[in-house]
Amino acid sequence: MKKKTSVTIKERLQPYRQIVLYLFFGACSMAVNIAVYSLCFAGMDMSNAASTVLAWLAAMLIAFVTNRDFVFESRRSRSSERVAELLSFLACRLLTGALDVAIMVAAVDYLSGSGVFWKIVSNIIVVIANYIASKFWIFRPGDRE
Repeated sequence: MKKKTSVTIKERLQPYRQIVLYLFFGACSMAVNIAVYSLCFAGMDMSNAASTVLAWLAAMLIAFVTNRDFVFESRRSRSSERVAELLSFLACRLLTGALDVAIMVAAVDYLSGSGVFWKIVSNIIVVIANYIASKFWIFRPGDRE
């Protein structure tokens, strides 16, 4: 009779560790993005575009630290490498931030859609684009030990 081996949830998720961590921290940064947007747009009566930009900045700061240290485990040690990594991250996030603003302005300001609904839709699109850029460009596999 074969002996059954017990496999833990952690062991089952190991092949998907990076994606699970990215989704977890992405959800955290998305929550910050939505909370800051809602606070600024509805709570402080700021413009939609300004609220979106401030929400994006807050989420970007959280995302850089969590992506670099926990998700992609970048171990670049030289200052020049770290600066290049940060600049790549910022360039990518500026592009996806502009995409976020464009979606929000088009959907909310021009099509009179719900701000929070479109913020969620926009964040889903942005999170997917950011994962692809982070995995294959910013925190490349060859840069990890």
